[in-house]
Amino acid sequence: MNASSSGSPCRRRRGHDPAPIADTRPQPRLQPEAAGLATSAAAARWRDAEHNQRRCVWATGLGYVMVKVLVRWMAVVSWMGVIFALSATPSLASPFEPVYDFILRKLAHLTVFAVLTVLLFRAFRLHVAGPTHAWRLAMLAAALYACSDEWHQTWVPGREGTVRDLVIDSVGVVGVWVLASHTRIKKMLPRWLAEEA
Repeated sequence: MNASSSGSPCRRRRGHDPAPIADTRPQPRLQPEAAGLATSAAAARWRDAEHNQRRCVWATGLGYVMVKVLVRWMAVVSWMGVIFALSATPSLASPFEPVYDFILRKLAHLTVFAVLTVLLFRAFRLHVAGPTHAWRLAMLAAALYACSDEWHQTWVPGREGTVRDLVIDSVGVVGVWVLASHTRIKKMLPRWLAEEA
């Protein structure tokens, strides 16, 4: 009798595959010392990742906002300082004719307070929800500073504080708000101002 016709258990039945043999060999296990080192390394990596994540959150969140607030209010204070220095100058002589000198001075009044209003708006915009409220606060603060500036000029030799200059300052304050709020003109504004307005 040949092997193919005998009842050998090694014979493969037609249409059936042999069952897989389980691996009964002992699997390697980490020693307690190695397991402790692996756990410590994983914990250290997790702590480093958490620390880096916190740093990123601070840098992109609170830290960025704090820097933004500081920069914008520093711009406001610096521009107020420029206005104060100009008002403290006894005489701002110019080589132009009296008429042109008068126009140039009043345009300077209008411009410096328009710029101050914009800077105040951008600073207040970080603290209030709506742009309308920020504009109101900015215009109020700029108008009060214009009053203090005219009062300051009454103490400077060769200068005088007048209601006329105060009105011109107020035109610059209100004019920049109208310019920024008007729908058609808003398209011509710089992007950083148009988006916040």
